[in-house]
Amino acid sequence: RTVEELIAKCREIVESEGERINEDEYVNDRDPSILRFLLASREEVSSVQLRDDLLSMLVAGHETTGSVLTWTSYLLSKDPSSLEKAHEEVDRVLGGRSPTYEDMKNLKYLTRCITESLRLYPHPPVLIRRALVADVLPGNYKVNAGQDIMISVYNVHHSSEVWER
Repeated sequence: RTVEELIAKCREIVESEGERINEDEYVNDRDPSILRFLLASREEVSSVQLRDDLLSMLVAGHETTGSVLTWTSYLLSKDPSSLEKAHEEVDRVLGGRSPTYEDMKNLKYLTRCITESLRLYPHPPVLIRRALVADVLPGNYKVNAGQDIMISVYNVHHSSEVWER
């Protein structure tokens, strides 16, 4: 039901504003929404394409959040002193109430714990990009236009050349 409501709302926006969005408007400071980007990035967008793109982003966001929470919880469980410090900060800042977006700026230690878990276990661990033009990358690696490039975020985040052990 929720997915159907999301699709209906998106369809409503597409019908009311889709015609006003031109192909050059990838970034709109007044409305930086994903929906606006999707509409601006293609000549024609069908309801099915729009639905599929939005659902992909929703699922990807859910998986990313789940992964971050799982790894952060796991890492904190392996380090009782860090877990205690994070717990004390949450108790002090929230005082038993539900968190708000504004609380994040005061949850500095917990934010660092989450950031470190993202470094150790990035999601996704590998990024794939396609070269638009022929180029030469650092290290004198030649890349042809249209060639796929894989970037191991996991390896970069564990490199002893970048991070202390």
